[in-house]
Amino acid sequence: MDTYRIVGEDQLAQRNAEEVMRRSVNSEGTPVAPMRIAEAQLTLAVIAARRGDVDEAAALGIQALQNGRRSRPSLLMVSSELEHELDTYGAGAGGDFRELFADIKRTQ
Repeated sequence: MDTYRIVGEDQLAQRNAEEVMRRSVNSEGTPVAPMRIAEAQLTLAVIAARRGDVDEAAALGIQALQNGRRSRPSLLMVSSELEHELDTYGAGAGGDFRELFADIKRTQ
């Protein structure tokens, strides 16, 4: 999923992210791999930003960072990618996500 996202193969990245999310919850719907879910959510957020759906991108980004695993370097790296994609739409795009991400970066 990461490689596809990085090289811009959004359709393949999305398919893989959705599969990761599906496999990361048990039959009762309880997350069994919260870090993988967060990574997949950030991948989907980057893809949404590339499509121009800033609100969806910000919501997915916030959801991924609020799961309690936000100090992980890989989440910060993908969050930086999302921030870069949101820059395409101006400084105000994804303001709530940007605030949360800035707070996390300050505490690292």
